[in-house]
Amino acid sequence: MKHLGFILIFGAFLIAPARSSVVLVKLTYDEAVAQGLKANAELFSQRFQIPISEAEALTAGIWSNPSLYLDSQLNPLGTAWNQTSSGGPTQLDFVLSVPLDISGKRSKARAAAKAATQAIEADFQNAVRVKILEIRSAYVDLLTLRQQVILLREKVSGFARLVKTLESRIGNSRLLPLLQTRALLARDQANVELERREADLVGVQSNLLALLGLRPSQSEFEPLTGLRDFKIKEELAFEELLKRAFERRPDLQSLGFAKTKTSFDIRTERARVWDDFTLSAGVSRQGDVQANPASSLASLPGAWSWIAGLTIPLPVFNRNPGGIRKAELLAEQTDSQILGRKLSIEAELWSIFSLVQLNRRQIQNYESSQLQNARTVRDAAQRLFGTGSSSFLEYLDAINTYQTTLANYYTLVGDYRKSAAALNAAVGEDVIE
Repeated sequence: MKHLGFILIFGAFLIAPARSSVVLVKLTYDEAVAQGLKANAELFSQRFQIPISEAEALTAGIWSNPSLYLDSQLNPLGTAWNQTSSGGPTQLDFVLSVPLDISGKRSKARAAAKAATQAIEADFQNAVRVKILEIRSAYVDLLTLRQQVILLREKVSGFARLVKTLESRIGNSRLLPLLQTRALLARDQANVELERREADLVGVQSNLLALLGLRPSQSEFEPLTGLRDFKIKEELAFEELLKRAFERRPDLQSLGFAKTKTSFDIRTERARVWDDFTLSAGVSRQGDVQANPASSLASLPGAWSWIAGLTIPLPVFNRNPGGIRKAELLAEQTDSQILGRKLSIEAELWSIFSLVQLNRRQIQNYESSQLQNARTVRDAAQRLFGTGSSSFLEYLDAINTYQTTLANYYTLVGDYRKSAAALNAAVGEDVIE
């Protein structure tokens, strides 16, 4: 039994999946974007739409295949033909028919297919634009949470020292048990908040790793760019940003190509009123005619002749009214979509533009006064509490004020960076760090 137990344990160890080693990924802000665009599975999948559209465009302007007509006519039902009747002789025909696109519907369809491919390429660029914003936002979220976690660890460490300080002052005396209890409560609350933030950090890191095409269970991420590693600059005027957005936004460009496609679609549908003309040419062979038994005339030899013809379709019953009307309605729909998209872009850009300005002013306010004031209050409270000149509650309030001020500052810096990234995405190019 002992040997059996050992065998079972050893066998379980062998078949158990080996834990993969964790890969540490270190990337800057810009390197993360480049990595995400290169390895993101969603973008890789969507990129296939471009060659698929190009493949469809290959068939859009191809002419119909020619046809070869072969037949045998005037074959006798009874005896062979002779000069006693008007039947025959046996005839063999070889006719080649070539369709002719006189209305030019195929060239127009080819132009429409080209515009459709351009629209899909613009859609892909728009997906890239959105993905860049997602990666940048996830990177900034990670930076912000890392700073929040560092700040909370300092808070927990400070409250732990405070508990020890109170214990050394009070000793075994029970004269001030409330202060000890209050200090312990502050430390425990800080620990709970720290654990929650650390859990949030894991989730944000997993999201970023997935955007970079990496497995979160086998990777860890270390950002090489700091949260405040940028210079605040004045952005361009709103009118200039809006003008650039109308010129650069790939989703608006896609609608522009779609509008071009609808114009060619209308021409194509109108040209389809006329079916293909058919030009035919060939040769015909008429066989021998046997001699008349009752006549002295000899048999007649066979001969070759040529054939030429033109088939003209007549658009009498079907003038493609449904196809033409559908193409016209799609053109009107695209015009409405372009107008709606421009209004949406303007509203989006104005909202983000206002937020960037607000965040910039608040960061400047924090860095010019509030951060220094919070540090001054904290340091003074620590000195006074250390000498016994300040109450515990005053000291605790100063620490909480400092922590809250710094936490709000980190959140604000992160919001600024995300709003700046959103502004770049809204414009369609990087206009601000």
